[in-house]
Amino acid sequence: MAIKNIRLNIHVPGVEGLQAPIAFTSVATDGDSFRIPYRYPFVDVVHYNLLKDAGVFRHSTKTVSTNLGSNTTNTEGGLGLQLPRTEKLILLVKRSVNEDSDLTISGNTRTGKKDVKIELLAGGTATYFSVESSATAGEVKLTSVSGATATIAEGDKFIYDGVTYTALEDGTASDSAIASLEVSPAFPSGVSTPVAIPAIDVFPNHSALNEIDLYDLGFFVGGYEDEKGVIITTEENSVELALIARF
Repeated sequence: MAIKNIRLNIHVPGVEGLQAPIAFTSVATDGDSFRIPYRYPFVDVVHYNLLKDAGVFRHSTKTVSTNLGSNTTNTEGGLGLQLPRTEKLILLVKRSVNEDSDLTISGNTRTGKKDVKIELLAGGTATYFSVESSATAGEVKLTSVSGATATIAEGDKFIYDGVTYTALEDGTASDSAIASLEVSPAFPSGVSTPVAIPAIDVFPNHSALNEIDLYDLGFFVGGYEDEKGVIITTEENSVELALIARF
């Protein structure tokens, strides 16, 4: 099992040029792990040179203290950037493939925090459709679905008239139509003319960008010898993670 550091994106409010596109990190093989190290090797900091030029880092090069690992990627640096507390960290998740996957976040043994498993569900295959009121109050009828037998998965979302609706059940089209699908909030009655929902307003589970709130889950990034930060193991290598620290 390989362990790869999640590259660290640092956002400093009001510092021009540092709000660059967020860099995501992936692993090569199913079952590999990501790490959030207690001390980040400077080589694993995204846009390091921009940050240094802006004065966030005072040293002259990321090769500082090479004997302590600050220039060695995918390590827990003996001397590196110590992260702020988890309430200032944002952990984002996205997927490149439509499949179920689990993430297991390692607990903190010294504090009794147990491992946490997060389920990432596959989405449906429908990419666009039209909606109208169903014969069942509060449910939605889908027509002109993108495939004759395309699917909607529980948790998939779409936007209609400025409101985001979430499917509460799975549905499979028959001749490009689903007669009734339970959604939340309840779909309005009286929509008798089909309204097209383009692909830009359809959000299957797998296409969503999700945040894992480490602080809310009770995690902190510890520097204990037997932990070396937080380890996140992925069931599928289609999962990509991004870590943002707000300074």
